Amino acid sequence: MSITWLTPHEKVNGPHRHASSSDTILVVDVGGTWIRSGMWRRGLGLLPESIRKVPTASYLDKEHADPLGCQLLGMLMKLVPPGTVRASISLGAAINHTQGTLYASAPLSGSDMLAFPIIQKLRETRPETEWHVVNDVTAALLAYQDSAPDASRDKVLVTTVSTGIASRLYLPDLGGVPLDAAGLQGEIGHLPAVSDSCLELMCDCGELNHVASYSSGPGIEQVARLLMQERPLESGHSMMSQWSDRSEFEEGFADALDGADPFALLILSMATQPLADVFSYALTIDPSIDRLVLVGGVIEAIGSHYRDALLTRMTAKGVYLTSVLSPDWVSSKITTSASDSSTNLVGAALSSENRR
Repeated sequence: MSITWLTPHEKVNGPHRHASSSDTILVVDVGGTWIRSGMWRRGLGLLPESIRKVPTASYLDKEHADPLGCQLLGMLMKLVPPGTVRASISLGAAINHTQGTLYASAPLSGSDMLAFPIIQKLRETRPETEWHVVNDVTAALLAYQDSAPDASRDKVLVTTVSTGIASRLYLPDLGGVPLDAAGLQGEIGHLPAVSDSCLELMCDCGELNHVASYSSGPGIEQVARLLMQERPLESGHSMMSQWSDRSEFEEGFADALDGADPFALLILSMATQPLADVFSYALTIDPSIDRLVLVGGVIEAIGSHYRDALLTRMTAKGVYLTSVLSPDWVSSKITTSASDSSTNLVGAALSSENRR
């Protein structure tokens, strides 16, 4: 299985400096909350004992004087030892996959958007290493297709729900992922949000009321905070009333959902409405999409509850007529992937292998 980037250009990420014969790849996954690294070996896969995890904030700071691209370059020079033969990076950022240029990562760079030639700079700074950089959602798509071989025959929309939200649509007839004029696809987290609530929520990119403002991990927490302020009586009778510290939110929210807590279910319902509507628009325009696959940290924590909330919205206010006449058709499209925190490391390795 191999993903081809469907662009007007011949080669993605620029020319390789050399073709390595190494069977081992150092892989790094840069997310909005965590940075993970490890070693992947052909025939063995990701080596569990090699996996390391550190907070992203220990390396990258959106308030830092240096732009994100420069910080990333310095961080990767520390994480990838000199003499490394092959390194492949899964990067939670908007990347021009035609030119290998970093645009922005809202959780890390805020409202700033300064194009940075990340591939070029990596190869110039460490020329002995064969570098590959891929968007984290593309890495998730590759890993999903590897775990479900029949998926390469399907039109699959993989959506990561984590610190941010983004998608990738794979077209089997063309054998790849189409890109727009800026070398991008699927930045749905920064579409305007549609919600029944009157909440005003700030997105990490600096704009109000984007899909990620509601439906991402930080978005759900924002919804929870505001609803608790607006509805003190309801929240006071909820398991959520015991939530006092940000570090406890994820676990406390998951426990409340598992306990069918009405207030927690209300939070999730309001939070997921914008993403549910994006999926309804997608299926309305293109009913040939075979699967809408949910991955990412939020899905690992509350995947079944998140899927149920999406389907509730899509059944009530989703694909016109079809949601009522054939509700099973809608529900059959949406699935969660049994991924884990190492999925993007595997995807990064597969991306490197596919480009050899």
